[in-house]
Amino acid sequence: MQGEATTWERVYGSFRQGLNLARGIGIILWLLIRTLFIRTDPKATLALTGLDPVTSKYGEIWDRMDRKAVQRFGFYIDPRAAGLALCTGAPAGEQRRLLTMLDRFAPDIEALLALSHKPFGEWPAMDSFDPMTGEHLRHPRAWFQNFARLLSADAAARWDQSDFDGAARRIAATVRWGIAIGQQPDAVTQMVGEMLLGQAEARLAAMIEGGLAQRLSPSASDDLRDAYTSAHQDGLDGALRSWVQLAQDRITQARECLADPQAGKRLATLARSTAGVKEDSHPTLGPRAPEWTYRCANALSWRLRRLNALSSTEISTKIERAQEMIAAIEQVALGRDGDDPASQNRRLEESTRAGVEEAALDPTHLSRWLLFSLGPSYARWKQSIEARQKVVEKLTPSHCPDRDRRI
Repeated sequence: MQGEATTWERVYGSFRQGLNLARGIGIILWLLIRTLFIRTDPKATLALTGLDPVTSKYGEIWDRMDRKAVQRFGFYIDPRAAGLALCTGAPAGEQRRLLTMLDRFAPDIEALLALSHKPFGEWPAMDSFDPMTGEHLRHPRAWFQNFARLLSADAAARWDQSDFDGAARRIAATVRWGIAIGQQPDAVTQMVGEMLLGQAEARLAAMIEGGLAQRLSPSASDDLRDAYTSAHQDGLDGALRSWVQLAQDRITQARECLADPQAGKRLATLARSTAGVKEDSHPTLGPRAPEWTYRCANALSWRLRRLNALSSTEISTKIERAQEMIAAIEQVALGRDGDDPASQNRRLEESTRAGVEEAALDPTHLSRWLLFSLGPSYARWKQSIEARQKVVEKLTPSHCPDRDRRI
């Protein structure tokens, strides 16, 4: 028996060697095909049509940057620390490399800060850009995500150097970008704007905890507060407006499937391509997120196979019910009932919670998919608005009477 087992081990070992060899050959072939036939020009940013002059200026800055160096600022830096702290697992000497790169990018950073005060227009749609070929880097949405990482890292470095005004200027620029990007017509781009605001808030919260408000000059404090005041004024209703548009897009996609004789199968394929793979766990929301927001977080891909058996009538019924829930949330989010802010936020939470709990009971997960992670989205946006309110309060003169004293 022992000899027989040894034979099988040899066969298995040979099989593994052959598999690894085939995998290596496949990778080489793919790289060769990509080099010969998939040609992209990473510097062709300004070939995009419909860019306004200010966005084109940003494109010129992006074109002259070392893309790989800029993207490195998103790898190992702790985004929630006041200074330039690295996460666990960062390679040796990484902080020194990052500081060297920040020095190299100093002229570009100054150009970005100057441009951040100028409004830009609407951007073209990103649907035609393939991330597999790197073409997505030709779109402004990708530029600003990298610009924000760069400015966040430089703000942290400025903090370490006691250049508190410089740190505040970089955070204020990111806030202005987040607000402007959040006003773009594309819903996904609006979400990127909200993400940039969240990045700025995380860094700024640590700095304020470290006494930033008392260390700023009056002009830097006013600049930062004015930027956050603009973000705060849009409020929770503006943040949820982006979600409403995304949910409506899914409603439209689902309706298009109804024309197919095999509507359930077509809808299952569509939904599974954009669904999650993890259970309803969102630790990034933090401990202050209400427990109910964790429900209905994901439409799990493997459960969406149940949509195959649904008829067009059943799908249509679920679509109409989801539409009703979206309309109820939208009614409150857009302030159409004339409520005061406190009443508006309370009614918004009630309508959102009702939609989450009803969708969580749908065994097909179609309602979850149509409502697009409503619970976690609500919790994240609510926390973001609360953070902005605190920032504005702490940067007002009454909260920092000795701000003229530079430490």
